[in-house]
Amino acid sequence: VPWIIIDAIPYFREWKLQSTKVPTAAEQWECTKQVLFSHFTIKLPTIWLFHALAEPIGMSTYQVPPPTLLFSVTNRYES
Repeated sequence: VPWIIIDAIPYFREWKLQSTKVPTAAEQWECTKQVLFSHFTIKLPTIWLFHALAEPIGMSTYQVPPPTLLFSVTNRYES
């Protein structure tokens, strides 16, 4: 969403790699779907399973508790 807004502001087009390319709404929606799919199928399970798998092998994760479901839904994870 932030990039859709930034892309709509002419000032920022100076730094675009493809300055003549303006993505269509369909292209933006397809990209959004792919990003959400990867976040919910790859990143979120990896983050949640790390704590469950790390403790049995001796890593102490109690100092850093797992994220709450509310935090996971309302915040983005960057790779």
